[in-house]
Amino acid sequence: MKTTHYHNTTNQNKEFVDKQIAICETQEETILNIFKNEKKLSPSQAWEIYKRTTGKNTPITSIRRAISNLSNDECLHKTQLTILGIYGKPEHIYTIQHIQTELF
Repeated sequence: MKTTHYHNTTNQNKEFVDKQIAICETQEETILNIFKNEKKLSPSQAWEIYKRTTGKNTPITSIRRAISNLSNDECLHKTQLTILGIYGKPEHIYTIQHIQTELF
């Protein structure tokens, strides 16, 4: 099942929604690439890298949504490890999902 990238909670028109979906998909691609380079991160750590590399002041909630979508699509894996996030609350560490392939 493909994850919903944008939730149209304010009943916007199709053109607006399509643009927002494209932005969200691009964010998810960028976040996935960050995880490929860094291997394991919390959402706050991914957000800091995202801000630094893109120059965009994207809300952390958008980064958390991207991480959730990537986890739901089995691209990222939420570990049991936690660290304190930017708001002083524990955040889980996520890693790239390792997919087992059959050798024979």
